[in-house]
Amino acid sequence: MEYREYKDGDEKGIISLFNEVFKDDRNEEYWNWQYKEFPSGEPIICLAEEENSIIGQTTLLPSVINYKGKEILGGYSIDSMVKNEYRRQGIYVNLAKQSYEKGVEQGIKFRFGFPILDALLGLTDRLGASIVDDIPIFIRVYRLVSLKIRL
Repeated sequence: MEYREYKDGDEKGIISLFNEVFKDDRNEEYWNWQYKEFPSGEPIICLAEEENSIIGQTTLLPSVINYKGKEILGGYSIDSMVKNEYRRQGIYVNLAKQSYEKGVEQGIKFRFGFPILDALLGLTDRLGASIVDDIPIFIRVYRLVSLKIRL
């Protein structure tokens, strides 16, 4: 198994892995918008590869956060994933550490994200992350019957 950074052309394997892991139908146009056209700078994408197949990924998107009037560079962690048959082998932890090291080299002071519960437990138990605060979610349910769609 090889751990490495993203290189041009990897997006096809990343998208394939994403669609498999998350049961989605993401395409290259969306991937380019999310990663290549990201306004705050080049993302840090760390990959695990075996037999020319991408089996894991972690990503940090550089994001400037305003904290008490001071701008601080953070890393927004998104789309972390490991192929099902490779889970529980430490791959995610290795990828996360690699992305953190690359982030520090690029001036990222902290990472943040909105993980699912299983990922949150891994972050706090294995990577020393801490929960700063919970973010409330507010949802307003609309009655779709009352909406009129004009074509």
